[in-house]
Amino acid sequence: MRKFKKMTAMLLACALGTAMTGCANPAPKATEAPKTEAATTAPESAKDTEAAESKEETKAEASDIKYPTKPVQPILPAKPGGDIDMNGRLLAKDLGEKLGQTVVPVTMDGGRGNEALQTLAEGAADGYQFVYFNSVLITSGVIGKMNYLYTDFKPVAVTSMSQANVCVVAADSKYNTLQDLIDDAKANPGTVRFPVTLGANSHFQAVAFEKQAGIKLKKLDASSGGDKAVGIISGQMDTFFTTYSPVKDYVESGKMKVLGVIGDERSDLLPDVPTFKESGIDMGDEFNQAYCLYANKDTPDEIVEIVQNAVKATMDDPKTVEAFGNVSFVPDVLIGAELDEYLKSNQDFYTTLKDDVMNDSF
Repeated sequence: MRKFKKMTAMLLACALGTAMTGCANPAPKATEAPKTEAATTAPESAKDTEAAESKEETKAEASDIKYPTKPVQPILPAKPGGDIDMNGRLLAKDLGEKLGQTVVPVTMDGGRGNEALQTLAEGAADGYQFVYFNSVLITSGVIGKMNYLYTDFKPVAVTSMSQANVCVVAADSKYNTLQDLIDDAKANPGTVRFPVTLGANSHFQAVAFEKQAGIKLKKLDASSGGDKAVGIISGQMDTFFTTYSPVKDYVESGKMKVLGVIGDERSDLLPDVPTFKESGIDMGDEFNQAYCLYANKDTPDEIVEIVQNAVKATMDDPKTVEAFGNVSFVPDVLIGAELDEYLKSNQDFYTTLKDDVMNDSF
């Protein structure tokens, strides 16, 4: 299984110690008795003791937090059957065991994610509701198509990554290679029907593909991966980009074929399918989808840490690894500074395509 190449963490600034020399204390006045070392350090020692006791009390309070004491609800801002739904339900199934509490995923796909985000933002910051989102939260935020940014929430953990992003067509399509598709799009600009979700990862991929290949697609708005797949099978669409999991059954049953993989290397799932880079299109792992759990901004860090530990234990469980692998996802947990750096780097990358996407026409 090909591991996702994580973004390099930013270097932390080093603190420079400064030695103070040559600064003698002035002699005490004749009318004052010089302060003894014990006298000068006693107040500081008292403060240190008080601070230490305060820290211990805080730790004690944190350890006394009883969480969770009722079912936990991850909100899935997408229709059933898509990549978010698959990841979210697999995570919930095993996460409950690690938390010692029922985890009940809820579908809330209104407003292409805005309804779910609003529910989380306006709800209680008690750790009983989360939103489980893919990279769409970042891509849509970059072009202003989402009412919230990922920074409006408290990122808890990236749980997994897409193992393969693919270009698919119907089994009876006239395209047998990615180059076939490119040649036809060049010969007939604006005629190859290509469904995208406005502002989503697929939209950014399509624009980058057009730019790299020197073509113009006929992009059509479709709200979910399921809708796109139906469009391909019914002949209403010609091709689209997707994570492999929603189309795996179609490919294995002979209803679809894969023309190329968007990635730095060929996928272990599709070893005979060439990458876009092999066809001269410079699109790789930077377009991978990441699936992240977000909490209300004011959720206590102690609760977030409990969930993070449960997520790590869940994604390290061999049965969970196998379950995710069966639907073409790679468990890859990111938390803390590593998570923050990944999300920031992801946003920076998609920002480089912002103008092209903003100026795109359907």
